[in-house]
Amino acid sequence: MIWLIAANTFRETIRQRFALLAAIVALALTAASKYFLRLDLGHDQLKFVFDFASGAMNFFGIVIAISASCSILAAESENKTVITLLSKSVNAADFAFGKALGVCMALAIFALAIFAAACASLIISKADMPDGNPAYVNYAGVFAYCFVQWLKLCMCVAMSVAVCSLSRSFLFAVSVSFLCIFCAVLSEALTGMGGSSWAAKITSYALPDFRYLESSRIMAFAPIDFKMLLNMGAYSAVYIVCALALAAWFYSRRDF
Repeated sequence: MIWLIAANTFRETIRQRFALLAAIVALALTAASKYFLRLDLGHDQLKFVFDFASGAMNFFGIVIAISASCSILAAESENKTVITLLSKSVNAADFAFGKALGVCMALAIFALAIFAAACASLIISKADMPDGNPAYVNYAGVFAYCFVQWLKLCMCVAMSVAVCSLSRSFLFAVSVSFLCIFCAVLSEALTGMGGSSWAAKITSYALPDFRYLESSRIMAFAPIDFKMLLNMGAYSAVYIVCALALAAWFYSRRDF
């Protein structure tokens, strides 16, 4: 049943015009990243291209993850179709995990497209460099980084599903979800500056802690650290499962 819900949600996600437009803009910016920089920075030029692609994937990916999740789930609540689904053979866990999986499948295509565009830009940038330049790019590491960023987007989806399980309004769900992401990033910044308030510690557990994923960036220009990659995957998986389990619990007790 989860796969049936996921497949239907995947089709709904790729049909959303806003999500499609955001993906196209992100892909276009990534593909054209080399041409935003006219200065010859040597090896740093490759880092600029990579950072540009990374920024496009993170910003537009989060926008797509939250807007798509909230739009689909809010529509289910407003149209009362969730009542029909949960009153039949579909349980709350199937519903929550299936919806999240469908959006994550669409985000996987987005991440692969960004990876392809980033690699193309890096190859072109490297080809334009003078012969003998020791620039090194680990394209397998770029793929690993994109995979980790996809996990990050999946965490955003799981968090949004949990928020939607308590909300009846699309606007409220989107606002709270983006506020949660803002708080997660702010907590990350405060911790990085040496802050250790109780609020920051609670936030780091309740919201996605993106600090665990940031070190994956170095793999684009260095050998892949598979132990680090495994730890990132384990953390992401635990957070996603916990957030979706919480969402399923709220849906099972919600009075529609």
